[in-house]
Amino acid sequence: MNTINAMELTANYEEKLAVLKAEMSMTDKYIQQDNNDLTELENRYERLDIPYPVRRFLDDYIACMQTKYERLADLCYLAGERGLLADTEYRADKKIAAIR
Repeated sequence: MNTINAMELTANYEEKLAVLKAEMSMTDKYIQQDNNDLTELENRYERLDIPYPVRRFLDDYIACMQTKYERLADLCYLAGERGLLADTEYRADKKIAAIR
């Protein structure tokens, strides 16, 4: 895949992914429940009486885990997109070869 196509795929992917995440956050009952649970846990966490260095460590750990899972989800989605494109290109190549 050339650089221009890769850049277009990345831009298109990021736009699609943002829309997909927003739609799922509003419509999927499991994600809504997770968001509600997360809000409750964040409120409880803020009320904990723990020293600043411990809170800072926990915040960093949570952020690292969250980033890791978001990147993994993004990579899985992108792999699916690329697989779909590869399959489409393969079928197009077969049709062109049949015509010749």
